[in-house]
Amino acid sequence: MTNNSGARRTATASYIEHMLAELGVLGKKIDCDFLVVLLEMARQEATDIKNNHPSATRPRTRKKGGGEEITAEELAAIFVRKYSSTH
Repeated sequence: MTNNSGARRTATASYIEHMLAELGVLGKKIDCDFLVVLLEMARQEATDIKNNHPSATRPRTRKKGGGEEITAEELAAIFVRKYSSTH
């Protein structure tokens, strides 16, 4: 994995983690307990990926020093630009 793809993976997992947390809040407001549990499980998986924690099906990947990581906000801005220009 190159530095750039590792940084992009981390940033993407961070963005997904943040979005799932927001969806969990919405689910709690409408009393969808089971949905909230599933969202929390997915959020935890995104957190583990972001922090490079291994799981039974995903071994730890080696992080190579160097590359800058982008924030969830920067990633969201990229997605907005990409999809707003194509639709």
